[in-house]
Amino acid sequence: MPTLTSSTRREFLRLTGQGLGLAALAGFTPKLLPRPSFLSPNTTNEQILVVIHLAGGNDGLNTLIPYADDRYYRLRPRIAIPAAKAFKLDESFALHPACGGLRDLYNNGQLSVIQNVGYEKPNRTHFGSSRIWARASLENDGMQTGWLGRYLDNQQKASATSTAPAAIHFSSQTPLALSGKQNHRIARYDAANQSFSFSSVTTVSSTLGERDMRQFVRPDAHAGNYPPTPFGTNLRTTAQMISNGLPTKIYHLTLNGFDTHSHQATPHENVLHDLSESLAAFQSDLRNRQIDDKVLTAAFSEFGRRASENATRGTDHGTAGPMFVLGSSTKGGIYGTTPSLEIAPYEDLVPTTDFRQVYATLLENWLHTPAALMLSRTSAKLPIL
Repeated sequence: MPTLTSSTRREFLRLTGQGLGLAALAGFTPKLLPRPSFLSPNTTNEQILVVIHLAGGNDGLNTLIPYADDRYYRLRPRIAIPAAKAFKLDESFALHPACGGLRDLYNNGQLSVIQNVGYEKPNRTHFGSSRIWARASLENDGMQTGWLGRYLDNQQKASATSTAPAAIHFSSQTPLALSGKQNHRIARYDAANQSFSFSSVTTVSSTLGERDMRQFVRPDAHAGNYPPTPFGTNLRTTAQMISNGLPTKIYHLTLNGFDTHSHQATPHENVLHDLSESLAAFQSDLRNRQIDDKVLTAAFSEFGRRASENATRGTDHGTAGPMFVLGSSTKGGIYGTTPSLEIAPYEDLVPTTDFRQVYATLLENWLHTPAALMLSRTSAKLPIL
């Protein structure tokens, strides 16, 4: 792999929003918190969207496993997941054995898997493809803002009287997906100091905003059994903010570790286990707090991996891969056209679902915003909600 220069690394962090770890929070008796005076009532719909970037390029074929297709095992003689070990979802597909939490969500009808998601003329670099997903547009259309930033632009009038953050992320830099034309108040939660910082200041000082915001992340004993990982703790904090009444509608998280070029079996298992158990705990926590009907979570990776394994028992950058949409409001099931594995070694999967179809579905059927205002092309919606 090429060595990252400091400038390209900074750009990648901006595109992906590299996650920071959160210290484990001690348990306290939960309290009903007063609504801060600087928050105005949320006059729009109450639906909240949590977006998760699986950074590095997730190996979709070893995540959503086509165990009934012999070609999968011929393409991956050393790294394919044995059918007997995988969690079978139906007669064709199974989940990686590290994904027990996702399996349970699927069985409960709370997980929709959209297979083989990508875009035409794929970019196989982390930087280029992350930028395409963040902007929801290809490189040559002149669109520079993020798809969620454009959503926030459209919502600014409705929330003009509120100084609550328009979006919250847990990253070293504001993800490009949240970048809009307007000067939105985007909050970053700093794990090391357990504090907030803001990308802009509106009618109150940043000091007042920081003091008021802290009450939304007071630790409590209500949370579920999250893994003791930075990602799990970030999701726990997200649930606390939502439960305590913060009217922010967009949360952006990142889980790193999916760039599995060499000896991928153990690292891929570990990161999938973190993803699966954290998401299962998050959904259980939301249900226990009786707010699961307000929250939808979508997870994506900037690209998938090659269909065939490489010489070092890993996989190289590819094209398409699965997306996950989970929550009590999703219909559940597997969607999209199954990718053909009738390909030569080192060839790529051909995407069968454009990622902007998923975005359009989230925007229109969840956030109740015309997708045509946010996306660079008209996209058919998916029946997942």
